[in-house]
Amino acid sequence: MEFKEENEKGQMLKKVTETLKKGKYSKYITFILIGVLVFVIFMPVSKNTSTVTDSESEKKNDYSNQNSTERYYEERLKNTLENIYGADTMEVMIYMNVETKETWYGNENENVSIDGVLVVAHVNDENAVSDISYAVCSLFDLPAHKVAVMVKQK
Repeated sequence: MEFKEENEKGQMLKKVTETLKKGKYSKYITFILIGVLVFVIFMPVSKNTSTVTDSESEKKNDYSNQNSTERYYEERLKNTLENIYGADTMEVMIYMNVETKETWYGNENENVSIDGVLVVAHVNDENAVSDISYAVCSLFDLPAHKVAVMVKQK
């Protein structure tokens, strides 16, 4: 039975190749192939603007994540210093550098580093500047030249 089916397929294939060799349907096949080719060439291609907006939104999200991380650290440091020196006596600004690495699974934060800290203190204590500088250097593991403590004159 299998031999019979294979034999029928072989005969059908022979008939198709013979008719193509004779040229009976070559004009039709040529027109069909030209039509498919024209369709493929002039087929409307949708612009992939979602990829552009996705990458822009990822950059904005990275920037907002960086800002939210900076704000978090700023608030924590401000609250800690105000607990020591009194309420409304500190202003804190932290500069962070976030390096992202693009992978197959999307952007992943590779390295977050604090590059600088500025503290503006409203205190009268002369030792406060060195104490605050020492605390910030120890807390964020920064060298002293990356920490600036300024005293705001009243």
